Amino acid sequence: MNPVRSADFPVDGRSVAAARSFVADASGGHPRRDDAVLLVSEVATNAILYGSANGVEMFRVIVRPSPSRIYAAVVDGGGEGAPLLKRHAADAEHGRGLEIVDLVASTWGVVPVGTGHRVWFELMTRSAWRNGSARAQ
Repeated sequence: MNPVRSADFPVDGRSVAAARSFVADASGGHPRRDDAVLLVSEVATNAILYGSANGVEMFRVIVRPSPSRIYAAVVDGGGEGAPLLKRHAADAEHGRGLEIVDLVASTWGVVPVGTGHRVWFELMTRSAWRNGSARAQ
């Protein structure tokens, strides 16, 4: 079993870079590492912009790599409604975070946690997908 690593970050724009570094380090040499870093960047940005309405000034990043996949999540303090996937116009300047997650992740979702939300995703390796281990953990 691979260890789960987590870290808390202040709700501050500078924390996105720190969260990316944390995920890169926690993912080691995993083949989907760069994708995990990209997606955590998008979800952490959302946590900072929309996930601190309840006075929670921290967000948590959770990472669990295994040979066939990377699981990662960002837990925020909550905001106005759950994070939703929305399609945006080609010229929209903001709002594509979950669209990117939807395009890149093997699977993802949103789970209520206290007053906040856990936005999670999994990135499977190509060999895991090809070998049909999508359901194996």
